[in-house]
Amino acid sequence: MACGDADAPEAVDVSAHFASLAPAGAAATIVSATFPTTLAPGERGAARVTVQNSGSVTWTANQFALHPYPTADSASWAIRMLRSDVAPGGSATFDLAFTAPDVGSTTRLFGRMVSLLPGQDGPFGASLDVTATIDAGVTRQLACAAVSNTVPTAVAPGASVPVTITVRNAGTATWPGGQQLCLYERDGGTWGGSARCVQLDADVAAGATHTFSMTLQAPATPGTYALTRQMFDGRALAPPATGVGFFDQDDPCVDLSVSVVGGTPTPWAASFTGATFPATGAPGETIEIPVSIRNDGTVDWPGDGSVVLQFVGNPSTPAARVSAPVRQPVLAGGSVVVTLRTQLPTTPGAVAFAFRMLAPAVGLFGDMLTGSTNVDAAATAAFDASLVSETLPGMMAPSAPQLATVTMQNDGTSTWAADGSVMLHSLNSPTSLFQVSQRLVTTPVPPGGQYTFTIPLRAPATPGTYAHRWRMFSSTATYFGPTIDVPVVVSGAVTPGYDGALVQQLVPTQLPAGDQTTFTIEYRNTGSQAWAPGDVVLLSANSPYGLWGGTVAGPTQGTTIPPGASATFQVRVVAPAVAGTYASAWRLFATDGTGYFGPTAVSTVDVNLSGAADAGVPDSGVAPTVRITLLGEWSWVDWSASAPPFSSGYKTCTGTCCALDVPPGAMVEARARMPTACEYPWLNTDYSGPWACQYDFGTNTARCTGWPTQDVVAWVDHAPSASCAPSSCGPRTCGFASTALNCGTCASGDVCIGSCVDPATCSP
Repeated sequence: MACGDADAPEAVDVSAHFASLAPAGAAATIVSATFPTTLAPGERGAARVTVQNSGSVTWTANQFALHPYPTADSASWAIRMLRSDVAPGGSATFDLAFTAPDVGSTTRLFGRMVSLLPGQDGPFGASLDVTATIDAGVTRQLACAAVSNTVPTAVAPGASVPVTITVRNAGTATWPGGQQLCLYERDGGTWGGSARCVQLDADVAAGATHTFSMTLQAPATPGTYALTRQMFDGRALAPPATGVGFFDQDDPCVDLSVSVVGGTPTPWAASFTGATFPATGAPGETIEIPVSIRNDGTVDWPGDGSVVLQFVGNPSTPAARVSAPVRQPVLAGGSVVVTLRTQLPTTPGAVAFAFRMLAPAVGLFGDMLTGSTNVDAAATAAFDASLVSETLPGMMAPSAPQLATVTMQNDGTSTWAADGSVMLHSLNSPTSLFQVSQRLVTTPVPPGGQYTFTIPLRAPATPGTYAHRWRMFSSTATYFGPTIDVPVVVSGAVTPGYDGALVQQLVPTQLPAGDQTTFTIEYRNTGSQAWAPGDVVLLSANSPYGLWGGTVAGPTQGTTIPPGASATFQVRVVAPAVAGTYASAWRLFATDGTGYFGPTAVSTVDVNLSGAADAGVPDSGVAPTVRITLLGEWSWVDWSASAPPFSSGYKTCTGTCCALDVPPGAMVEARARMPTACEYPWLNTDYSGPWACQYDFGTNTARCTGWPTQDVVAWVDHAPSASCAPSSCGPRTCGFASTALNCGTCASGDVCIGSCVDPATCSP
């Protein structure tokens, strides 16, 4: 159904129109009727009625119909013609739009089938008679309410006037966009053109608003004219309220009166359609004054800022001397909203405002806008703040990074939103003097709440005396609260906040290709800032970045490293697969935005394909401890041979050691390595034990707390709490990479320690 084709039924007594009887044998049975049980007064809706031909006469298309038989309390609807023949026994379904009565407590949907055959016109069959309750407390499914508009009260004859009309979905059903819903004229086309039926282009949920844009074509004859609009649903009829045409048959959603005034149009003219001056404000508070302006002239305003809302007269305080440029084009007859922003004086009293429009070579034009705001010492500003604490440094080295914090309290009445509109902003010159110019509020801060900003500073490169200057800023209220002003001396004699010195690095000079091992690098904190867990890591400085597989490691201590203390970093690496000489390069990295700092730990590693390991790099003999609950019989498996590549770089027992006669649940200790998939993701190392593990001797696997789906795949033969006869155990060997080096014969329960190159190094 297109716009304008809506049913507009009238409740008419049709009984007088049928002078004769319907054809003999005509009969009808009401099969079903879909009709709401409760309606609002005057509500529009859709019903569906199915009727069966229970007679012996075929109902022919356009000669039989479902016809309303109005009663005093019935809903009004229009006759529905039969669109196709219905043979005896067949059925026809009619969809109809109805309007509930405006008064009463109930309403009826009442009607009968009729024949329109010449000489045989008349009703027949069972009556359609269903009842619904009328309840004034019910919200209509489809309803429209006017919100605002930019329609001028007076226009020139024949003028084309671009306007907007904003309406609200006052019903319970969503208005679907792009489906033949429109804001339709109800004034007989007085304002012509495209303004007659303005399509809805987006969904509008219940309670939401939508703004329609259109161009009105004013009548050529001066006078006062109505401009009325109502929402229209042109979709196909379907219960409960689809395709009902106008949302309200009687009352328009928009009902305006516009004067068409003769005479010569004015090129430059303006009027104010709205302005909000705050009634009160706190001393020094920044306020906003939104002003709606309509271009009542014939000249389009450019959007280059040359047209300005300008203060006029002799305002009582400098706070009133503000202006706001128009930053978007405004066509003749169009409207625009500009926002005046000013800081109130600190002295209580009234601030008077007076404004007019100003254009180059034209001067002031249009109406005058006046208003006032009272500065009240007892008022609380919407946006206000106080400083709680700060750690801004007073001394910095040139170009040195340092992390600082500033904690502010919300002393205003508005919540600081986490949408990027509220921030701590630099007042330095330039604003990025200390590298950063702003820090956003990332979580909402209610009135009375506090927020801590973390600021990754970097000192200027030139020594001298500077100041950390910061202030709170809101995109709606500009700057507010106190200015933070902390002097800082930048001097080459100052130790940087983050700095480190390389102590030692344990990196093999030779490795087999593809071998896995651990690089151990130690740094001392020589800066002035402690290294908190997660704040400082050892990061790859290799080229390419992932040359050695592993790229990052945190301090093994897992605690804060104060200035002067040392931290050990262990990076789990995999040697390149191609033989050659490679550089190992690693550097400290601060995760707060400071980035790399301190010297780079560089060494050279020869990668070969022979499988020989570097015997000159000692094994510390220290391995993590895993407590294992025995679930079955103990039997060692040479994992170094059966589960590559996890065999590289650790000691393991080879062959069958012995069957330990221990009861289930007994505790033994074994040193083990987790596979790469089990690596602790932040420390990037194979172990952070001890872990609590259960070992299944049926599958030679273990499950450890923290990684319930991962398996431990390698063990070292240290079982001091279990008994094992010495004669049942053969020679012990240590495995490094794929090479087994003899450690001699150790007593049962002993463990092979040391470098794995001394054939007699054993220890109980």
